[in-house]
Parts: sequence; structure tokens; C-alpha cells
Amino acid sequence: MVGIMQYILAGGVTFFFVVGLIPCIIALAQRFSILDIPDGKIKCHQKAVLSLLRVAFWKYCTL
Repeated sequence: MVGIMQYILAGGVTFFFVVGLIPCIIALAQRFSILDIPDGKIKCHQKAVLSLLRVAFWKYCTL
């Protein structure tokens, strides 16, 4: 039972850390114009997407 609680605690701490980190990453990406701008050929999104947000999501998934 103690082992399960450690996993739940670790997952919760990681979740709240990343949720708190995402607004900072969004602000940095907008400030330094680190955006993935669609070119109409390969990229299918309509508006510019924050490139660093993918890094934050990847980091959350790998922690």
C-alpha cells in the first residue's frame, strides 16, 4: 500500500509542477517569438502554435 501512495504522490507533484510551469513557458515563447507558424504545405494548423509548449508536455510525459 505504501508503494502505491508513493506513485500517487509523485504523479501529483509532477502534475502540479508542470501545470505551474506551462504559463511560464507560454510567456517565454510569446516574448521571444518561438512559434511554429503554419506554411500551408506540411503543417495543418491554422494559427501559430507555441513550440515550447510541446517541450513542456513531453517533459511531463517523461517524468
